[in-house]
Amino acid sequence: MKIFVNKYLELKSKIIVFYNNSKAIDDNEFQKHNNEQLLKRINLVSITLIFIYIYYIIADVILLRDIHDSSFRLNLIVIHFVSFLFSLIYYFIYQNVKKSKTFIESKSATFLINFYIIIYAMLGVTSSLNNQKLTGNIDVYTTIIIGIAVLLHIKPLHLFVIYLLTYLSFHIGLSFILEDELIKITKQTNATTTVLVAYLISFAFYTFRRNAFYNKVKLREQEKNFKKLFDINPFPLLLTSAVDGRIVEVNEKALEFYGVAREDVHKYTAIDFYKNDKERIPLIEELNRNGYKKNHIIEQKVASGKLIWVILNYQLIDYRNEKCILTGVTDISELKKFEAELIQHASTDILTGINNRRSGIIQLKELHQKAKEDHFPFTLCFVDVNNLKMVNDQYGHAEGDFLIKRTCQVIKEHIEEQDIFFRYGGDEFIVVFPHKPLEETERLWEEITSVLTSNHPLNVKPYPISISYGLFYYEPGQDLSIEDMIHQADEEMYRRKLLLKKIYS
Repeated sequence: MKIFVNKYLELKSKIIVFYNNSKAIDDNEFQKHNNEQLLKRINLVSITLIFIYIYYIIADVILLRDIHDSSFRLNLIVIHFVSFLFSLIYYFIYQNVKKSKTFIESKSATFLINFYIIIYAMLGVTSSLNNQKLTGNIDVYTTIIIGIAVLLHIKPLHLFVIYLLTYLSFHIGLSFILEDELIKITKQTNATTTVLVAYLISFAFYTFRRNAFYNKVKLREQEKNFKKLFDINPFPLLLTSAVDGRIVEVNEKALEFYGVAREDVHKYTAIDFYKNDKERIPLIEELNRNGYKKNHIIEQKVASGKLIWVILNYQLIDYRNEKCILTGVTDISELKKFEAELIQHASTDILTGINNRRSGIIQLKELHQKAKEDHFPFTLCFVDVNNLKMVNDQYGHAEGDFLIKRTCQVIKEHIEEQDIFFRYGGDEFIVVFPHKPLEETERLWEEITSVLTSNHPLNVKPYPISISYGLFYYEPGQDLSIEDMIHQADEEMYRRKLLLKKIYS
């Protein structure tokens, strides 16, 4: 029992909500909209009937002149003439009121609509009753009843009253005209069935039109709210076509961010803001699969051509019956700049400004892997600054720092951009030359050594500036690790250092 009570209360609440929504629509925007449509349709019906009834009147006078029942002919002429006259009057009325919003929104418009519907329905009743004297059919009445249901969707209550009046008039008229009880009951039954079916058709059409209008109003309100939120959002927002990238909506923040004037928006598409046109293709594919994409970091172009790092959040939505992409833009150029500085600090040796050991080893490993895959050689040099401990002890650490920086300065002046140069630790450095033959590397180091020991003003110190170095030449196919290569270059450097000591001792 409790379940039925709950179901009843739930159904009751839904009916109340539906009734309130329906009433709000009927009494306001929907009634105005429906009146406008009904006035137009009755005008079209009237124009059609004017031409039809001209033919009917001619037929009544000429084609039916041999019919002996003069009362039938007279009634038919009167019915057709009245119909013609009412249609003509409506046509002139409509020409005067069709542009008047005040009239369309008034009760007078509703009265005019209902008045003409009942007039046409009663003319159908009168015509079918008149036909009982000759043909005995009720087609005119039933056709007009169904026509009203299909074409003229008025309030169900108003239609009920109109159908009831015409239905009673038709039944009473048949009672007076027909004497055969069986024929009378048959025609009344057919008319009853037609009226009920027509009323259900009209109710269905009216409900559909009302709900469609209500949904349209809700959609319009949602669009208004969306537009408000879109415009006041503090971040750049773009709404673009998922098909061709055409800009559908754009807020002021986005115009400011991309440097585009509102009057020039039509000149751009979403594709114009990508660094590479092809970057958008996989994005569209992912959106079609998932419907969204979050935190997509990318470099975008603004109108000036400048590249700016952004985080993009995408959502695929339906907007005005079109599949669109809602894009939220966050400028992270400053964050990227800070990130680059952090990376620079993390990978750079503070004293010399060259790569530190961690970043250098990473570059060396990448080069080693590429050399194995592409089969090319490289030369690894292990460099040691001579006499650093003596300089620190006798002249101070500032001079020791100068010795290291001067050595790095001269080496940097002699190597190329693709070469790898990093501080391995203390007074030890590693330089790697991709593709450079061993003989050429030897000549380069002889030149570097010569510059360091020359009479250059920066070299004039109370201590000598010199280095020791060892070379390892990597050839494709060698199965050696990075540590093995550094170790062999280090041993070569140590042998050279010992040799120098023997020579100058």
